[in-house]
This record gives sequence, C-alpha cells and structure tokens, in this order.
Amino acid sequence: MGKIALIQSQVYMSYSTKSDIRPLLESFDFIESEDIILYTAHNIPRLKFDLTDIDISMVLFTSNSLSEKTIKEEVESESFKRSFEEFLSRGKGCLILHQLNSIPKEFFEPFTAYNFLPIEAPMAVRRKENPLIGDLRNSKLSEAHPLFHYPNNVSLNELKQYCMKKKGLYWHYLDDSYSSAEWETLLHDEDETQTRKALLMATRETSKYRVVISSLNLDWQKETVLLENIIKFVIDGKCNTAVLWDSTYKSMAFEFFLETLNSLNYRYQEI
Repeated sequence: MGKIALIQSQVYMSYSTKSDIRPLLESFDFIESEDIILYTAHNIPRLKFDLTDIDISMVLFTSNSLSEKTIKEEVESESFKRSFEEFLSRGKGCLILHQLNSIPKEFFEPFTAYNFLPIEAPMAVRRKENPLIGDLRNSKLSEAHPLFHYPNNVSLNELKQYCMKKKGLYWHYLDDSYSSAEWETLLHDEDETQTRKALLMATRETSKYRVVISSLNLDWQKETVLLENIIKFVIDGKCNTAVLWDSTYKSMAFEFFLETLNSLNYRYQEI
C-alpha cells in the first residue's frame, strides 16, 4: 500500500484533539504511522508535487479541512487540479468528509464545495433541521456495494445510533438531483415530502476516477466500522479477485505473479 495524504486544518487541530485523526487511522490493521503524510496550511503547496514524486494511494480531506482558506485556495489552483487529475487517472483515490464550514453561514441553497474535482461533483447543502433528526437509508442497488460489507458488515441502524450519541447524524447533505452518469448515492435520508438528501456518494465503477464524498462526520465522531470500509475501498477500489495462498509456503513463481498484479495496479484481496 502507498501513502495516505492526510489533509487537516491546523486551526481545528490547535484547539481540538478530535480534529487530528492520525490515531484513528493507525487503529486500522492495514495502516501504519509511517503510511500517513500530514498536510496542513503550512505545507499544502507541496502536495501537488508529492502526488507525482511519492507513492500515494489516496488523498483524504478530513472534516472541515476545506474551510481553511490556504488549503482551499491551493486545491482550487490550476496547478493542483492538473496534478490531482493525473493522480486520480492512475487509479488512485480520494475521500472527502464532512465540510459544513465550507458552506457560508445562513446559506441554505446548494453550494459548490468540490469544484477542484476533475468531474462535475454534487453540491453541498447546509441543513436547517436539528442534526439529531433523520435516518440513514440505502437502495436495493446500493446496499450491495462493498462499502457496506468489506472488511466490516455495516448495520445502518447501529451506525445511526452511534452518530446520534456523538451529537448528530448530519449537518449538511449532498444535492444529487442532477443527472450524472459518474456518481451513485449510497446513503440518503428523506424529508416529509419524500425529497432525497444524499449523505454518501461514490463515483461509479465505470468512472475514470475513484472518489467518495461523505457529509457524515465520521472522522471527528471516531466512527470505525464504515470509515474503515470507505478508506479500504478508496485505496483498493472494487475488487472482484481473491488470491488464496499459504504465507508459510514460499514460491518464487507465485511471488512474481503477485508482483506483476501490483505493477499493473490490478486489484485483489489476499485470503
């Protein structure tokens, strides 16, 4: 696995330990401390070069990281967007978490929050209702998505109760009302008029890019079940191949086979 480019707000980190999610990431079996490269306003201009020069598997925008002016200006620069598009086109991934503070206060219309992505992205909408009111739903199609099944089986009811205990289900949602072949809605809520509010969206398997956007505050709430699945998916993508092998048995031919798969960026799971 390559590195994780972790983008965090220095402002939030300075007054709240929950804003630094490195310990949370390191609690996952497949992530070590040396796998994480931290980017804040102090070194964010370096990222566009590191996306080419370093083996980075994913870029992770933590909650409200895009609300810091220096970070937002950098990722919206043309030089970063060119580097980022090339990075994603090589089969790398991106996860964007809860970005409420990127939306102007007292503004409740769809807001362009992710315009640095190389494809048309959903818009963010500040919620008027109490964040403790709502539900988590998926469709018959989306419930089969690997995000809900690997490496953990996700119970939406348990996830909802967990988020409620952490002071809120969601504070903003995603507007998926436009027609786009690039995105699918994996989690949503519905209001009293049956209007759907998207909460978790991912690019489709047919897309050139692998991006997941969540309005849920999973990182600051220290949620581990769904967040681990999302990170695993963003790094590896949807995997249709399993490799069964005995690690105690050494075979140069088999090791060469695995190295070939890795060199081709072919996704597989070891069992």
